Amino acid sequence: MKTGPDLATGEEAVEILGKQELHKGFLTVERYTVRSRRYDGSLTDSYTRDLMTSLESGCASCVLPYDPVADKIILIEQFRLVHHVRERHSAWPLEIPGGLIKVGGDPVDTARREVEEETGRSLLRLEKITEFLPAAAEFTAVIHIYVGEIEAGEGGGVHGLEEEDENIKVHVLSPRDAIKLLDTGRIGDGKTQIALHWLARHHEALRTRWLAERA
Repeated sequence: MKTGPDLATGEEAVEILGKQELHKGFLTVERYTVRSRRYDGSLTDSYTRDLMTSLESGCASCVLPYDPVADKIILIEQFRLVHHVRERHSAWPLEIPGGLIKVGGDPVDTARREVEEETGRSLLRLEKITEFLPAAAEFTAVIHIYVGEIEAGEGGGVHGLEEEDENIKVHVLSPRDAIKLLDTGRIGDGKTQIALHWLARHHEALRTRWLAERA
């Protein structure tokens, strides 16, 4: 399905008239001055939008770790200041593991690294689920979501990089229990919601295929 205005030959849909850096830290904030094409073909007057980019590439990779033999997934918990400030039911939310992609880095390599750092498990395979923009009005991030095969084991453990002040607890649970947590509102993290909604639709087919490919 085509979206956006119809353009005549040589017309641009968007004109970037200027860009100003307002802040540079873990997040960089830039103010853009733009004009954009209306659906009737005319250009808007100039207007400004402020966009944020994270310290690294502005993008991240996340993984839903799944063990088809044990039929278990892994979720992690760690302190999140936003959950505390917004007075969520817990400042230690349940999430899928993931992290920022370095500038020039590869999403797949990042996914593998983050799973190992945050869960202590190595991925046996990795398949793309989707990618999305979590806040397209103001945040330039693109989040890549994968499902990855692991050996879940029985124990959880605490992992993460000490130099990054990470203190990450691992939970091993069934897809059924994870989806129940999702349905009862215990999963507030967006990327994790997307991954678990996907799992609810594809769990049986995924498990059957991965077990057959292991045989």
